[in-house]
Amino acid sequence: ELEQQWSELRQKQAHQERISEENEKLLQQKDSIMSRERSVSAREYALDQRQATFEESMRIREERLEKRFSAFEENQQQRESEFNQMLRRHQTEFAKGAWSEDCGA
Repeated sequence: ELEQQWSELRQKQAHQERISEENEKLLQQKDSIMSRERSVSAREYALDQRQATFEESMRIREERLEKRFSAFEENQQQRESEFNQMLRRHQTEFAKGAWSEDCGA
């Protein structure tokens, strides 16, 4: 009877040791998975930061291009206005010259 109890106790102890070993393996796997998740999260965060930086950079570039284009359009309108004024002045001068030639003839 005592031997049987001793045998059962050893079996329970062996079973408990196997459970402890399995728990240790599971804890190591959990740590490994959590480490990978932290690594992935860190990479995702870095990518998010780069994306935000890229988007900010593109927004700034777009604003600069819009300002340049606006300045170009204003310059173009100014040049057209100056050209039209010069054209009218030449047309007026030509008309006066042609009229005075008609009168002198």
